[in-house]
Amino acid sequence: MVSMVVVEAGSRIHLGFIDLAGDLGRMYGSIGLYLKKPGFKAIVRESDEIVVEGEGRDWIQAIVGRIVDELGLRGLWVKILSAIPRHVGLGSTTQTILGIASAASKLHGLNLSIEDLAYRFGRGKRSGAGVWLFKYGGLVVDCGRGARTKIPPLLTRIHVPERLRIVLASPRTSSRGFREEVEDMVFKRVKADPRLCEQASRIVLMKLLPSLIEGDLRGFGEAATEFDRINGSFFEEVQSGVYRRDCEMIVEKMLEAGALGAGQSSWGPIVYGFADSDELVEEIVESLKDFWVMVSRPRNMGAEIRRESHGIAGEKSPKP
Repeated sequence: MVSMVVVEAGSRIHLGFIDLAGDLGRMYGSIGLYLKKPGFKAIVRESDEIVVEGEGRDWIQAIVGRIVDELGLRGLWVKILSAIPRHVGLGSTTQTILGIASAASKLHGLNLSIEDLAYRFGRGKRSGAGVWLFKYGGLVVDCGRGARTKIPPLLTRIHVPERLRIVLASPRTSSRGFREEVEDMVFKRVKADPRLCEQASRIVLMKLLPSLIEGDLRGFGEAATEFDRINGSFFEEVQSGVYRRDCEMIVEKMLEAGALGAGQSSWGPIVYGFADSDELVEEIVESLKDFWVMVSRPRNMGAEIRRESHGIAGEKSPKP
């Protein structure tokens, strides 16, 4: 029997940062929501060399090589069954790295925790949302970074009501978000007003989180929209407005169609809108005929990493 590990993870929307001023001694503090789709799924097997097959192999090949080197392996055989679009605001890099690295750790009996892997592979440098969503799912808030922080600590994880629908949209032809090295330079240019950070904190603590806990999805959506606008003002100089210009129209259309809330995920071009019924989803989608659209739901569990056995050595991997 051939031993292999199957990993399934979601994608995430990034609702924003709480504090980019840092005058209290901590920076960032982020909020993320885990999605069922688009998702990442892969089969990982032992190998004496690096073999990557399937969707996204061109960019995932480098990730697998890095994992093999860092974990001291001879190689890995990885078949990608589904990949998260890259640099669009859905957290593809963190979910892919943690997914394959966790599978490799399980396959080889290394017993490395998700936090260990995140630190070793440079995840959570600013936002810890992707790391904690990979582990727990739902909606998470992290505490940001202090002088001795390795991974931004988890502040809270909240179960998201199953009736929430997330409409994802983006321009059909659009530039992608920033690569990490460009993102590093962008953050160095940000000079946030502490008063805006105070507003962001109040919205999160007194509206966004309690609304979600009590199942008030309209209140949650209103808070998410305002929180996103504050975050956009942090980066207004960089992206020439509160939103990227090609995202602003989508946000407006979603809200005009009745979305409970809407915003730009990370650097875009993905825009998200919230709905609490299939009828409202249809109205939002109808208003976005000229754009790429996908409808998703919250994923209230973290990534699944399971060992399986199949066939004999050399047999082809099973279909998903």
